[in-house]
Amino acid sequence: MIDGVTFMLKTLSDQHDYYRQYHNKEAKVKWIASKFEKLVKSNPSINVRVIGELLRETYKVSVDIRTLYRAKNRALKELAKDHGKCFGYLRRYAFMLNQTNPGVSVHICTQNPQPTFQRIFLRFEPQKVGFLEGCRPFIGVDGCHLKGPFGGVLLSVVSLDVNSGLFPLTVCICEKETHGSWEWFLNKLKIYLNYPEDRKLTFMSDRQKGSNLLIEGSFISIFVFL
Repeated sequence: MIDGVTFMLKTLSDQHDYYRQYHNKEAKVKWIASKFEKLVKSNPSINVRVIGELLRETYKVSVDIRTLYRAKNRALKELAKDHGKCFGYLRRYAFMLNQTNPGVSVHICTQNPQPTFQRIFLRFEPQKVGFLEGCRPFIGVDGCHLKGPFGGVLLSVVSLDVNSGLFPLTVCICEKETHGSWEWFLNKLKIYLNYPEDRKLTFMSDRQKGSNLLIEGSFISIFVFL
């Protein structure tokens, strides 16, 4: 109508055979990446066809497989930026731990080109006291691969309390599960655990990357291999 707001309906065809069109050229890569950024962040290895199905079910939009790949890669790039910023806060994190947790042990190792992150070792004083005073003489060492844009490996040490429950001792994030990373990790563990030399420890290991030889050289121990 003249007012630019009101519409007048003059004819009506109440029967039609039109069907919904799912393909929409306006569904750009940037828009799709913004809608599924959290999903890709929680599951970086998600199949793009799953994203396509969710896009069709949620927004009634269908795009080609190439657009889905580009949208996922864009979301992964944004995720990598967030991870990169987190590494920049590590020194501040270590400083705050030293200020608020007496006896904490935090060691950050860098590599070339400086200052590129390589490894971090983290242990709290209550973990040491709890192990020496309330846990069995048992230590299990293992590592697992980290998912994310930068990868890496999480090395961990656990013990058993009097109820046979897992008692975490220390963790280390490193570049790879190698002889060098295990040596660095176990040497830090030996220094800050300060376990009495007249007491024996039972170690459980999967014998990866020579970790058993490093343990044998650092501690008086009995081995249980899996």
